[in-house]
Amino acid sequence: MLEGCSISIRVGTTKKKSVVCQIAEMQKYYLSNKGYSVDIGGDGATIEFVHKYGVVPKGELLNVFFFHFDPYDPRHQIPLSQLASYLEVFDQVICINRKQEYFCKKNRISCKIIPHGSDMVCKASIPYSNWKKGKVLPVVALVCDYYNGNVKGELYFSKLAKRMREDAQFVIIGKGWKDVPGENVLHWCVSSYADVKRVFAYVDVVFIGSRYEAGPASFPDAVNGGKYVVSTKVGMVMDNFIEGCSGNYLSLNEKEDVVSIRMILEKVNNNISPLYRCSYLSWQEQIDCLLEFLSESCEQENT
Repeated sequence: MLEGCSISIRVGTTKKKSVVCQIAEMQKYYLSNKGYSVDIGGDGATIEFVHKYGVVPKGELLNVFFFHFDPYDPRHQIPLSQLASYLEVFDQVICINRKQEYFCKKNRISCKIIPHGSDMVCKASIPYSNWKKGKVLPVVALVCDYYNGNVKGELYFSKLAKRMREDAQFVIIGKGWKDVPGENVLHWCVSSYADVKRVFAYVDVVFIGSRYEAGPASFPDAVNGGKYVVSTKVGMVMDNFIEGCSGNYLSLNEKEDVVSIRMILEKVNNNISPLYRCSYLSWQEQIDCLLEFLSESCEQENT
């Protein structure tokens, strides 16, 4: 049904290194490999993929919105009724977690959950030697690019790093970190997803400290990469997390979380692997799933 269609991917931003732009580039790569004519930012396409709230869709056949944020996040300052009215314009809304799906179904908006993909492969972690301390320490990592306003919980991350300097090496993996918070926090700068996959081999535990998230993108990478997670109760994490088996939820109380993380590090040191409800599709498989769903949607509308 979608054969011969042209696709425009609209991101509504000029920040080419943003996560949304990276996802758009990945979609373009895999869709182009499947023979579709794909343009980022163009008009007049048969199908439009919109990744940014507020962008007016113009697709001739199909308009699709990709839900990248928590609808209840007060930082966006979008009234829920206004968000619902905007999403109603689209033929389909692609959610990445159940919280978004709940919002859409509550407002009778057509939607489908297709979580972020991940190309991580589960391998045994490579021991990271902390030569300064003369011993090998497990690595706890915050994997994200820099955002203003402590939105990724990096200040709390640095507090935990200070308390746990003898337990683990805390590392921030991502771009844009000019000033890394905390004395016991290292920065591993990466410029591509390939770089993330390379340094991910040294990670034992992924830290997610955001108050609000749709994903985050580091979570499916942690799952498929066989890493433990310590996280706030956000986004995709809540859909696929088994507390105690996948890792532990953060209470945001330092004393409690130090004990909780030490419990996970003990499992790491004893070579006990984490367990999740399910793994995630690769990015290629995620695109295949998306195209199959959109094709079925078009067929249903034309019958």
